[in-house]
Amino acid sequence: MSSISATIRLRPIRFAFLVRPNDKVSLLKIFQINTCLWAGSFNPIIPVFSTVPKWWDRHAHHFEKASQIINGYLDYFEPDFLVEAEAGLASTLEFDKDRILQLSSLLKPGGEKVGGFGLDVFDLYRDLYRKEFQFVRRSEQNIFDIRCRPKDKSFKLFCACSYGAFPTDDGMEYFGHGFSEIFNPKNISLSPETFSEIHTSNFTTSLKIGHSNIKINYFDHSDPVLFVMNANDPRDLIDYWNLRATKPDVLAIPLQWIEALSPFCKNLIKRNHRPLPGNPNGIMIRLTTMFARSIPTDDILNLYNAYLKVDQDGANVVQDWYPPIWRPSPSFSVRRTRPILTAKEKQFDTQINEEFPQIRFNSLHPDFAEEFGGADFRWANVLNLRDWTGEDRIATVFPCNYKSSTYPKFRSQLGKLLSTTEGLTFFSRFKDSSNIWRLDDGTTAIKTWLKTLNIESNLSDAGRTTQQIIYTLGGFWGVDKIAHKDIISLLNKISRQPISPSMQADEFKNRIDAFVKNDIWRHKNFETLVERGAVELGLELKCIKCGSWGWHPINRLSNEVDCRLCLKKFKFPLVSPGSKHNSKWAYRLVGPFVLPDFAKGGYVRGSVNMPSFGQLESA
Repeated sequence: MSSISATIRLRPIRFAFLVRPNDKVSLLKIFQINTCLWAGSFNPIIPVFSTVPKWWDRHAHHFEKASQIINGYLDYFEPDFLVEAEAGLASTLEFDKDRILQLSSLLKPGGEKVGGFGLDVFDLYRDLYRKEFQFVRRSEQNIFDIRCRPKDKSFKLFCACSYGAFPTDDGMEYFGHGFSEIFNPKNISLSPETFSEIHTSNFTTSLKIGHSNIKINYFDHSDPVLFVMNANDPRDLIDYWNLRATKPDVLAIPLQWIEALSPFCKNLIKRNHRPLPGNPNGIMIRLTTMFARSIPTDDILNLYNAYLKVDQDGANVVQDWYPPIWRPSPSFSVRRTRPILTAKEKQFDTQINEEFPQIRFNSLHPDFAEEFGGADFRWANVLNLRDWTGEDRIATVFPCNYKSSTYPKFRSQLGKLLSTTEGLTFFSRFKDSSNIWRLDDGTTAIKTWLKTLNIESNLSDAGRTTQQIIYTLGGFWGVDKIAHKDIISLLNKISRQPISPSMQADEFKNRIDAFVKNDIWRHKNFETLVERGAVELGLELKCIKCGSWGWHPINRLSNEVDCRLCLKKFKFPLVSPGSKHNSKWAYRLVGPFVLPDFAKGGYVRGSVNMPSFGQLESA
């Protein structure tokens, strides 16, 4: 029996919205929909274009094609579903067709019980009201409903992007009405004066309430950002939305109000210029002023010097380029990672029968959600498996492919199962749903995966040997003990001995120890080979009939022993058993290690390359 550890995590479904970068009408709908979705502010908005526009990089560094940029966004965010602002935007992305939705598919009109995708915020609002907001509070809650002034109608998109907005279509007004009735927010018209007031208070908006009680693990530890942007430009709004979904501290500053907001911004830059907590080396936090791509390069320094620059050494940081989150991280740097959202998490251990490996577990669900919902998929669970035995008999890691749900299947009733960098992701509709997954061993897992790529494969002889080596040594941690060219050469030399693949015990130990003597990363190599059963202790006895030496296991020793060369019996040297002329303690190779020619290809001289779950050859 093997023991498998598992961690299951509940999170909102992640939608990626595809939209043309100049489509203001669709962009407003996207902001409104995400205001109504659970944790909607973390759903990315991906600009779609056929050729890379000139404004994409002010320095004309066009390293990627348009398709590479779009797919780069997808690879970074790994969405569960794609949502098209217009039909056909996802036609070239090789995404599961039944996971491509339209804007009208997400929210269901009031009163309807069937339809929609994801979990809307209405259940969350009711739960917050029952637990918190129905009671009279001592301190006033700064919940704001922020809208543009009548004379600033062009700021409607900016307000929806920054603070949230509710749809006004027929049948959708109940979201806004519910927010107003439950939270009784202050209605504020956005202006330069109220902007400063809002952002110097501990305020909450509908967009923030949408991810209440969710733990957000940001992997970005860079300095906070002031994002100077054109409040009327949809390109900048998309950039700001995605930037805020990846970093914890980003504040948008409308270019139209930069003069009026100058004192507020300067004060913010000064206050954020402070020592990094816990760092003894004098490293300072510095607020970075990032200018959006719509702002001409020639205007940037003039704007900064006129309205944002402060008289404080080291506090002024200007950035005129947008972080390329669509670009894969270089291999020599830490991988750029999106935030991880966690609403619940649970760990459990289970015993696995290696003949019929399977696990049973219950999915996690939001406590505030209704028992039954009309949406086909309401939330996501992410499962990670870990085999702590080190034997690697059960496949716990799978090739990532968030675009396709063809593999793995686990012979379960799951509608969708995605292998992502987060883990194995699946979607639920009901609470307390139980799951039974039939797991695969490593070899079966790889063969099945290759079959989805139309590649038939069989386990080669070298692969079988490699597999037995891995199992014998207890997994890849044990394999590390023979990953040394001199150890491999010694084992191969012993295996080629004509009569018995053995070596005198002290000599074997001393030679293994000498190989790794000056290597601080290697220890207990000899002990591992003995304890894991790669070699077996026995006696080499000299036959008194033919004079040859032969190895004999301890459990086969008696007053008379058989000579493997002359096939005759001779008496055990009872009179002088310790004499080196009659007997020697010796270790003999066993199992796959006894095979010659570097274990028939299981390992090779000069280096060890142990492929996961054995080597496969194409049929």
